[in-house]
Amino acid sequence: MGNTSIQESPFHIPEIRHRVSRFVSVKDAISCVRVSKDWSRDFISPIWYSVNFKTQNAFEKLGADVIAKHGHHIRVVEDLETQSQLDALHHPSVSKIKYLSLTCQKNARFRSLCMDFIGNNNRSLMGLTVEMIAHPKDDLSSRMISTAALIPRSSPSKLSYIRLRHVCLSRDSFVLLLKYCPLLKSVDLQVDVALFSGVTPDIFKHTGVTTLTAPIKQVFKPDPES
Repeated sequence: MGNTSIQESPFHIPEIRHRVSRFVSVKDAISCVRVSKDWSRDFISPIWYSVNFKTQNAFEKLGADVIAKHGHHIRVVEDLETQSQLDALHHPSVSKIKYLSLTCQKNARFRSLCMDFIGNNNRSLMGLTVEMIAHPKDDLSSRMISTAALIPRSSPSKLSYIRLRHVCLSRDSFVLLLKYCPLLKSVDLQVDVALFSGVTPDIFKHTGVTTLTAPIKQVFKPDPES
């Protein structure tokens, strides 16, 4: 008697399909999910793995039911800039993002919601880019952020790099960020980042950071409002 398992396609084996799914393009993954329900379970993840709002304009129009079903697959979010884009991702299932880049608009509510979104994903975040929309006549306080949203409460941070653009934060907050993100390797403060002197300045040396990108005047200059 012949062994029928040998005659079957290796793609009938779930473990093999799962391994192959890590290397297929999004276009190929879309074709694969149409084969069967079994294939759909294995190939749906690559389709949802990354969301780039500059190239995927239709994403923000997806219904909440679709996000609820597939949002747990999302690991990368790039170029999040508007309220509608944030609303599309504002679901409990979207809580395992590894790499996030967003631009906070001047609107205080939108900025607060952005910080909430970061907080919902801070246990999994490995890379973060935050930019504030800055205007020369704006008060610096309108660009302030709290590092509380960046630091997980119940588990160690996985952040390995952080990039801040046009952001203001206290030196105390910056020290806390360094203290509670032991895996940080790269810190980029290159574009107009203001560090305010705290009430009780602290000193902390992070032994893991190998790259600090920042003009000397932005890191060591006095309090911007002094």
